[in-house]
Parts: sequence; structure tokens; C-alpha cells
Amino acid sequence: DSFYSLVAAVDKINSVFYLPTVNSKPLIFESTNEPIGVQLTDVSYTLPNNQPILDHFNLKVSPGKAVGIVTDSPYDSQILLDLISALRQPEHGLVEYDNQNIQEVSYHQIQ
Repeated sequence: DSFYSLVAAVDKINSVFYLPTVNSKPLIFESTNEPIGVQLTDVSYTLPNNQPILDHFNLKVSPGKAVGIVTDSPYDSQILLDLISALRQPEHGLVEYDNQNIQEVSYHQIQ
């Protein structure tokens, strides 16, 4: 029984190594104190175990607006927030801040 627990734990640890890395492009996003809009267009994301979390997902949040996120599990909503904050990269689709692709924005600018 402990052998199978060990195998399961190692499998979970290995899945961390396959997560996309943080974007390290130069700072090009102009920082303002104004609210910004966020848009996800046709975004897909699948876990390393081939479990789809998002499949061609679309979301538009206008500047200054708030939205509630309800998912099947807290992990699913965390992945969505990770995509919005550029901690993860979508397999397909586009995440934008004020019509600027977040892959062109430094991680430090997003924070």
C-alpha cells in the first residue's frame, strides 16, 4: 500500500515539472492606475493527465467591472486565475489586457 502511495506522490510531483514557465519578456506594458479590461478568446487548457479544464473558453471583463467565477472545483478556478495572471500559458487561444496579448507583457508588469 505504501509503495502505491509513493508512486502516486511521485506522479503528482512530476506533473509540476510539465507546467508552462513564467513569461520573461521585456517590460513593454505601460502601467497606469486606471482599471484595465481582461479578455480571454478561445482559450483551452488541459492538465498533464489529459483532463481538459477549459475548452475554447471566452470571457470579457470591461475595465472597472467585477465578475464571479463558479467552477466544479477550486482547482479549476485557480487555473483560470493563473491563466489571467500569466502564471500559466493557454494551449490555445489568447489572453489580453486592454487588447494587448499578455505574452508580450512581463510577468512583473502583470503583478
